[in-house]
Amino acid sequence: MSIILKSNFDLRLDAMEFKDGEITLGSLLKELGAEHYANVEFIDPRNNEVDDSFTVCINGREYRYLPKRLETKLNHGDEV
Repeated sequence: MSIILKSNFDLRLDAMEFKDGEITLGSLLKELGAEHYANVEFIDPRNNEVDDSFTVCINGREYRYLPKRLETKLNHGDEV
């Protein structure tokens, strides 16, 4: 499964490949942060939400307006 990544800062990645199975937005963001050369924390550990300094969208919709928020399951070809 491939997820397309778009960002206004250097992720050093354009897409991520995952084994078939379920991946959530939250698990993607945790993995992205851990893999980033600056070890970025996209998720604020105090409230388990995306840090206010980031805007995160799935296919053009801000995650805050999705029913499952960080638990939203990603699909092949989704753009984050």
